[in-house]
Amino acid sequence: MKKMIKDLGLGYKKIHSCPNDCMLYWGDQQNQEACHICRQSRWTNRDTKNVNVDEVEARSRLKPVKVLRYFPLIPRLQRLFMSSKTAESMRWHHDGRTDDGLLRHPADSLACKSFDQKFPRFAGDPRNVRLGLASDGSNPFKIMSTSYSTLPIVLVPYNLPPWICMKQSFFILSIIIPGEKGLDSDSSSFAATVFNCVYSTHKLGFREMGKDSKPKEAKGKGKQAGGGSDESAAKGKGKAGKGDGLGTCTYVKARHILCEKQGKINEAYKKLQDGWLSNGDKVPPAEFAKIAQEYSECPSGKKGGDLGWFPRGKMAGPFQEVAFNTVIGATSAPFKSTHGYHIILCEGRKN
Repeated sequence: MKKMIKDLGLGYKKIHSCPNDCMLYWGDQQNQEACHICRQSRWTNRDTKNVNVDEVEARSRLKPVKVLRYFPLIPRLQRLFMSSKTAESMRWHHDGRTDDGLLRHPADSLACKSFDQKFPRFAGDPRNVRLGLASDGSNPFKIMSTSYSTLPIVLVPYNLPPWICMKQSFFILSIIIPGEKGLDSDSSSFAATVFNCVYSTHKLGFREMGKDSKPKEAKGKGKQAGGGSDESAAKGKGKAGKGDGLGTCTYVKARHILCEKQGKINEAYKKLQDGWLSNGDKVPPAEFAKIAQEYSECPSGKKGGDLGWFPRGKMAGPFQEVAFNTVIGATSAPFKSTHGYHIILCEGRKN
């Protein structure tokens, strides 16, 4: 069974850890012989006092004091996209969810909506994986009498519909932390080290996971032919932005607010939040135009911040990146460019 799982690319890696949960022997520190914080030896069959860090022995004869089991995340996420049915379900939070203001799924929460506004590029592609981190069996206040601890770190894919994502078969076991004692309330720094060391390795390579899972065209009345306009893409079930070619379209229609000072752009954004965004509503273009006339320092501010249609390549740097990756009808969070601070409202896109 172990060989079968390994052949499927779903094996695990062993990461040695300090017995006092000070550090991981990982990355630049993977060859250390003792903890650089508490000076405890990495090995059970070696004197823990006066350890010579530079001493070299045949490691095959040494047994580590504590070993974490780390299950690489990327292969497990890639397997979710190998099935056409599961790949389609990974877009459910965007394509299949009913957005009526009721809380049925994590994507309906204000926290997720605030995240989407803060990171419009990530939110622009529904295939980007959203993970919830959970654990069980921890004993932070030492109220349980246990002789041994096995702490699992589990990831839950929130892209999936609620009747699937909470099934045990879709839980992703990511790390197992064994030991004679569990992590206590003073081990938060160790937990942060685990997450930083392990999960930071996944910032590269994510974009290729869903390359065979192309966005589906909107069905029904809103079906959009190649090269069609943004109006037809925004129809269908009334959810703007489905099948609208995020990041790949040729033209975008947008409004914006430009301020030289960050404090002023934050004030404008707060008005948008108080009026619409904090409730999960979209800002009406007419209302956005009024705030643009009040706050924007760009000449377009007199026209309500209207930039009209502009092609890819006309706007440089962060402005183009945000404009071409914001869902139709959505408002971006404030961001900085060479000209100052901006807020963008995307009104349409076309090829």
